[in-house]
Amino acid sequence: MKSNFGSSKCELIVSVTLIIVIFLLLSRVILKGQSNWKFVAMKEDSFVLLNTISVNLSSFSNSDVIYLKEAIDEGVIGKIRNPVGDGFCSETESFVRFDNGKAYVTLKCGNYLVDNFDFSSKKMDFYKVSRWIANKDNDSLEERKLYNCYKDGQMVFDAYYDKSYFIYKLNKKFKVSGGSLDDMSLCKVVVKAFYRKKEKVRSLKIT
Repeated sequence: MKSNFGSSKCELIVSVTLIIVIFLLLSRVILKGQSNWKFVAMKEDSFVLLNTISVNLSSFSNSDVIYLKEAIDEGVIGKIRNPVGDGFCSETESFVRFDNGKAYVTLKCGNYLVDNFDFSSKKMDFYKVSRWIANKDNDSLEERKLYNCYKDGQMVFDAYYDKSYFIYKLNKKFKVSGGSLDDMSLCKVVVKAFYRKKEKVRSLKIT
């Protein structure tokens, strides 16, 4: 008599394999959905930052570039919790820039970035970025000039900043207003080139 044991064992293996494959596919769909919602939340936070600063534009002395830190200091917005990781979004690398009547928002949360987005765009791009480094190690890095200043034998700030935020920090530290790099006598300005990797990882349609 022919045994069905081998056949039954084979069917069991096939069934278990199918269950594992289905489980992995479902897990992937769920994780992708969760990831999408994180970027949707970051998109919404970008809109909140842009709208809040636009509405309260008269609260700021510099109306060209306004950083999240400035908006927090003025009490028009609170810290933005990082929707794609731990902690909060960067207060010194998140800002709204105004140019020729258009507003552009940049929001950096952890290693993820919305860069120079404006309302007329049909989609919002998300980038994964590394931290800024002083040494260029390959040709795929984004370059930016960042600022600090030197006074009484030491650097005034612990880090280098974008030009507009550096001026804001300088004015606040020395309790002056309207300062610019052209007439800056408070300290010796130091400018350095910094680099970071930047890779587009997601795009969301704007509806």
